Amino acid sequence: MPQLRSPANALSAALRCAPVWFLIAMASSATARYALPVLVLVSLWAAWRGELDLASDLDGIEWGVMVFAATWIVSCAFGLDPTRSFLLSIPMLAALTSLFVLRRQRDAVHSLAAFDVALFLLGFWQCLQLTGPLLSGLAGEAAVRQSDAMWLVEPNDLGWIAATWPPLLALATGRRRSLLAVPIVAGLILMILLGSRLALIVSVLALAPMLTRSPPRALALGLVLTIALVAAALAIDPAILAKGSASLASRMQLWQTAWQVFFDWPWLGTGPNGFELAYTRYLPEAVAFDPRDTPWPHSLPLEIAAVTGLAGIFASGLLVFAAYFHYRAEPMPDPGHRRVVLVQCAVFAVLGLFEASFLRLWVWMLAASILCRLMRHAPTRSDISSTKGGSL
Repeated sequence: MPQLRSPANALSAALRCAPVWFLIAMASSATARYALPVLVLVSLWAAWRGELDLASDLDGIEWGVMVFAATWIVSCAFGLDPTRSFLLSIPMLAALTSLFVLRRQRDAVHSLAAFDVALFLLGFWQCLQLTGPLLSGLAGEAAVRQSDAMWLVEPNDLGWIAATWPPLLALATGRRRSLLAVPIVAGLILMILLGSRLALIVSVLALAPMLTRSPPRALALGLVLTIALVAAALAIDPAILAKGSASLASRMQLWQTAWQVFFDWPWLGTGPNGFELAYTRYLPEAVAFDPRDTPWPHSLPLEIAAVTGLAGIFASGLLVFAAYFHYRAEPMPDPGHRRVVLVQCAVFAVLGLFEASFLRLWVWMLAASILCRLMRHAPTRSDISSTKGGSL
């Protein structure tokens, strides 16, 4: 494994990583418009300086990504509204560029670590952006809409930050790890205040396996965390469980509708982000549990089926198979790294089953983070501690 260098050199390597600059630009709506151009320009600059490995053959994951991207483009072209599908595909373009740059970066240790830190800090910043609306008396979706948090549309979206905790908990040691308690606790408090049951569930999944190595202790810790978070949520909003039942009923309607959309457009689907154009003919406002306009089915697998059809199911399955094969075939740097991969996948899977959508940029960035972690030169805590004075 490559050794970490001095803090100054580590910071210099991080600032040359284009995906980090993309995340920095996404911190505010005023700078978000420049995020993609900055990502492309810094990536080209890195390639010109020879910091990207452009000579190596594509591995299985990269081939899987290419097949998925090609399927996405074809589905856009033959969808219900090709122009709309292509215009709403910018998150995919940003994610694929970030994925390529991170996986091809020669200084992979610092680049992926910097990306993890940037994601973590962006999540913490979005928590801070929510505090103003909450203190002003707003709650739920009203507070989210009032904030300037770019990646949040509804309270459940806050759950994405839980996926950023495992890599930092694995990297940090001693006093540094205790500093992570502040943003993590802040995130948990906001999840409770916003009444997001899904975010609290994935938080338990993210924290319990990372705070203890023993599976029985992880289960016990998970149970304790669950009881504590449920008690706190009930104390703030006694009706939270009833709201959860209504939310599940609404989701089941959307899931059934997504299947109907898939059966009517089975080969290439309605086109990416085309679910909204078709679902109201099956679920009119008069019979919907939740009459609000909902442009996604609240389930990533069903969205793949509805908007990209059998072609998208095949491409997604191929990518998942390639990632699994790579995970099984390539040696992990250490057990801690393997645990981070499994925990992040578990969090992403739960979010994907009940909330995630291709409309959300956090979905693409978390997927890129997980796929980038499936490479030999991934940063681990042992890399940090083995180098005197090493720092993120």
